[in-house]
Amino acid sequence: MSSNNLVPLKVQLQSWDKYISEATNTGKSKVAGLPTFYARFQLASNFEGMSVVGMAEPTVAIYSRVTRIGLSYSALECLERLITLKDYPPILAADIAATMRQPEFKPLIDSALKGFRSQAVKRELGLVLDNHAICNIRPFVMLFRNSLFHGEFTPGGWNAKPNRAMYKLLDSLSQVTLRAADQTFTSWFKSQKS
Repeated sequence: MSSNNLVPLKVQLQSWDKYISEATNTGKSKVAGLPTFYARFQLASNFEGMSVVGMAEPTVAIYSRVTRIGLSYSALECLERLITLKDYPPILAADIAATMRQPEFKPLIDSALKGFRSQAVKRELGLVLDNHAICNIRPFVMLFRNSLFHGEFTPGGWNAKPNRAMYKLLDSLSQVTLRAADQTFTSWFKSQKS
């Protein structure tokens, strides 16, 4: 398998079918916008990467992975807005936070920070990078999503060659973000039943 073809994460929304069934059987109206969340979740979970003519495979592999991070966060963010969370909870993953602190990933983070404007996210990112007790990866996810879609991120913008460890790290950011969306949806659904 080439590095630019992603393996679909196949993270499932554990409570989605129950939500649809209950809404249908009880006549309760479905929350407007939740189908948008569901579609974004499915897109991120089943995304297999992109094919780009004339671009080196390692570059496409990084673009594909960072795009999936953006799609994953878009699904979570959509859900959080729909269920009107006042404060977005942290996405906790101690192993990923520890990996992001390793020197070999500094060029990747520095590349994503190039032209990045959100001072709040930069502050949060600094806290996670400097304090080993903090394992909130939301700032990393936001950094990659925003820097790809709104900033100056480019996989060729740093002096490091993409490798399996980097691919694994970026894949894990997507996977943990989708799991956070699943947990958030399940918690919200259970709270609606009480």
